[in-house]
Amino acid sequence: MPATQENASADALSVGLLACRGGRIVWANRAFQALVEAPGESLVGRSADEWFSDAGDGIPDWSAGERGAGGPPDAPLECRLRSEIGGARRVEVRRLGEGLWEVRDVSTRAGLRAELGRLQAELLEARRELEETRRCLHREAQEREELLAVVSHELRTPITVIAGFTRLLLQQGMADFGEEQRHFLEQIRASCDRLNRFAGSLVEGDRKLAGSLQVHPRDGSLAAVISGVATFLKPLLDERRQQLVLDLTPGARHARFDAQPLEQVLINLLGNALKYGPCGSTLRLSTRPLEQSGQRWVEVAVSDQGPGIPEADRERIFEPYVRGEAPGAGGLGLGLAICRQIVEAHGGQIHVTPARGGGSRFAFTLPAAEEG
Repeated sequence: MPATQENASADALSVGLLACRGGRIVWANRAFQALVEAPGESLVGRSADEWFSDAGDGIPDWSAGERGAGGPPDAPLECRLRSEIGGARRVEVRRLGEGLWEVRDVSTRAGLRAELGRLQAELLEARRELEETRRCLHREAQEREELLAVVSHELRTPITVIAGFTRLLLQQGMADFGEEQRHFLEQIRASCDRLNRFAGSLVEGDRKLAGSLQVHPRDGSLAAVISGVATFLKPLLDERRQQLVLDLTPGARHARFDAQPLEQVLINLLGNALKYGPCGSTLRLSTRPLEQSGQRWVEVAVSDQGPGIPEADRERIFEPYVRGEAPGAGGLGLGLAICRQIVEAHGGQIHVTPARGGGSRFAFTLPAAEEG
């Protein structure tokens, strides 16, 4: 049995220790007494076998190493340890030498192993799902690109025919048309040019959603661009008996922008307002000056009287290939994503809020024009 000073040191350890002679306990520290839930009790003279049972690896040979130095410590042996009140836990027993044994509580190790195995299986399954998702996304991207290429090609043929005949009429039949008819033909020609540019850049525009868009802003008249878009959309407004009201604040009639991408933003936003607003409704396009963080901006807003957009969808609606849930929603779901990309390329932001009196209000910002 260890000396008194050694007993005190051993009792301070958190690992269970016991000494055996002839298979019986001759000493045990406090940590071992706690393991068998017999604190303060004397275990001297009791058989070590009554506390331990086989957990699949056998039980310790308590007589091993009782004579001589006993050699190096044995390999750990996992078995079950019975407590004084009838419970059991898994422990790891290792001979330290000369009849001295170390007992470590590993009852949580099996649970941790099982949990680790479960987590590893879940991680493996997540990796498989991620790889499958990547394959699906790659396949969908290829299919979209092929579809857009076909659509672009099929659009160009009738556009070229319409534009060709329009130019022919304008060149050869000017004397036979009045001012209004010539105006209509000019609008057809301009619309064909827009559609041809759109068809030509359809696939490229889809690719740019994943990349960066280059714009070349310069100071210009917002009023002129807005007027041109309003004229372009007038036949559609008339067909649906809708009215477009322009409210251009005098201090926000100029901004810094790239004209052609800005036209696309306005056409997309007004086109959505036309589609979702009921026949006979009023659309409003307004501008106003803003100042944020010491920087001057111009806000452009398009309001409609449609069904509105649920709050949960007001950010998601600007993601590629996301379409609204309102009746009549269609298209590829690229319009608003392209709008956001163009606006952010100008340094601005775009968002949607409920319009006063119902409907939606899409607003975006552009840098204000330089003073003077």
